[in-house]
Amino acid sequence: MDSSKSQFGFSAKNFLLFELGGAVFSALVTAFMRRFYSLCGGELIGILFGAVNNSVWESTKLLLISYLFWGLIEILCISVPFRAFVAAKTASLCFLCAVHIGFCCAADWVLQSREAVFMLGSVCFFPASVLSFFLLFGKFELSVFFVPSLFVLMLFWTIYFCFTPFPPHLEIFRDSLTRRFGLIPPDLIKEALYFLPYSA
Repeated sequence: MDSSKSQFGFSAKNFLLFELGGAVFSALVTAFMRRFYSLCGGELIGILFGAVNNSVWESTKLLLISYLFWGLIEILCISVPFRAFVAAKTASLCFLCAVHIGFCCAADWVLQSREAVFMLGSVCFFPASVLSFFLLFGKFELSVFFVPSLFVLMLFWTIYFCFTPFPPHLEIFRDSLTRRFGLIPPDLIKEALYFLPYSA
């Protein structure tokens, strides 16, 4: 059986609808995953797929993983040109990472709540989706970037799994409540909320 017959055709309309749906889906998944670590009681699955602290990076990594997950759904549902799609999604993934970190750092100076910053930061999905659409339907020869894109994706997964337990001591990796880096037990977060002055 030809699996392509069960997929949507690769058209601008279909892809745009999937991209917009993916932006909403990713925002909702990210909101849930932000609390996944505490819901799991600090277990390994919560470390891998949740935010272990209240830093900019931990929020950004959740956006990136949900964006990649939706990209897999798009591959299964739409007859996309695979090599060009991977290149476009990799470029938009890097763009999403940069835009979200920049947005959070800028908004952190204005808003009092770090939680509000992260919730508003979900709008960064939309420009990333627009970039992905523009690259795929523009006059670009994306297939030549397939191999470099695979390398970038492998680098992303390495960073994703390494920066949670062993984060660089940069401000975007610092928890806003405890002022610590990396894994923070849920009980310590509760204590920090009680003892530390409000500074997020």
